[in-house]
Amino acid sequence: ADGTYFWKVRAVDGAGIGSDWSTSWAVRLDNTVPSAPVLVSPADGATTSGNPTLDWSDVTDASGVKYQVQLDDNSDFSSTLLDQPMLTVSQYTMAAGESLPAGTYYWRVRTVDGAGNASAWTSAWSFTVV
Repeated sequence: ADGTYFWKVRAVDGAGIGSDWSTSWAVRLDNTVPSAPVLVSPADGATTSGNPTLDWSDVTDASGVKYQVQLDDNSDFSSTLLDQPMLTVSQYTMAAGESLPAGTYYWRVRTVDGAGNASAWTSAWSFTVV
C-alpha cells in the first residue's frame, strides 16, 4: 500500500549472537496514478496557425508532476510527430522549427508523477492548420 515504511537490519552469527541494529532507513511507496489533465486549447476541431500553443489543465500531486504531450497527423498516434515527455508546465508552444504545414493534427497529454506513475492519456483532440 502507499505510505512510508521503515526498515533496519542486523547480523546474527551461528551462535545466535546479534550485532547492533543498523540505522533505520525509510522508503516511500507511491503506486497511486495521478489524474489526467483536461485539454483546453486549441479546442477540438479548431482552425489555427502552424505554430499553435497546446494548453491543458494543471494537475497536482504531492510527489510533483510532469506532462507528456504528443502530436500526430494520425488519430491512432502511429507516426508521432512530436513527443515531449518531461514538461513541467501545462502548455507547449510549437517553436518556429516545429511549424506545421496545412493539415489536420491530433494531440493528447498525460501526467507522470514524481514516482513515475502515469495517468491515462486524455482523449485526443484535433485541430486544422490552414
